[in-house]
Amino acid sequence: ATGAPMRVLTPQRPDGKQWRYYAVAMSSHFVAAIDTMGRAAHVWDADTGTQLAELKNDASASASLALSPSGRWLATSGGDDVRGFDTSTWKQVATIAGPRVRSLGFDPIGLRLAVGTYDGDASIWEVPSGVRVRSLRDAGASVDAVAFSRDGVLVAAASRDGTEQVWDAASGGLRTQFNSHHDKIHAVEFSLSGDLILSAGEDGAVVVSNVATGMPVVRMEGPKGLIFAAHFDSESRRVVGASFDGTARVWDAASPYRRWDSPQIGA
Repeated sequence: ATGAPMRVLTPQRPDGKQWRYYAVAMSSHFVAAIDTMGRAAHVWDADTGTQLAELKNDASASASLALSPSGRWLATSGGDDVRGFDTSTWKQVATIAGPRVRSLGFDPIGLRLAVGTYDGDASIWEVPSGVRVRSLRDAGASVDAVAFSRDGVLVAAASRDGTEQVWDAASGGLRTQFNSHHDKIHAVEFSLSGDLILSAGEDGAVVVSNVATGMPVVRMEGPKGLIFAAHFDSESRRVVGASFDGTARVWDAASPYRRWDSPQIGA
């Protein structure tokens, strides 16, 4: 509502310097962040700001992490492997072999984790068993962003060449494929209803597209640097994006949808 900072979470390193974080995730109870080199992930209580855990990683300079919506499971990677932690004990309960893991995303309603790699592999794994249940693709450009729809029915992967692909999460069948940026994509996320998907790119734009057709609905621009992270609000009426130019922007993403949408053929 105001843009005012609410809390600053900055633990000190043993050498007295501050950690530099690459990615952050949040559930109803926890905030988690992993450093730029993938050496360690820190977890705080979301209400009090108290640090709860420091979890070691493989430090392969390709950090990623994800929290399950319930907050029960945390997945982290320094790049080589994925490590699954039980947040009730902070003990590692699963390992998913890499190498060169680039992106992680939990199923909002089930115990599944989507994993994307630098080698172009995208797959779905069970948590906490660490068993692969679905291979979505096994080659292509680096998969730098993955996401499930909020009902767990669909899963999306975005590649470094700008390609976005959406699959049926149960069967692994490809639903649609499109390219809204023609450039590297850093983040993807489904809307509340699952009929729209946003992508944030190297081109400094957030694009909202129709999942069924792959057609762009609205393109939101303004930042002078690439947009590294973007999210819908709880009702998918607004979009927030954080740019390398040091700004965070909030766009009204509701009104353009009807303006550019068209009825299905035969409707």
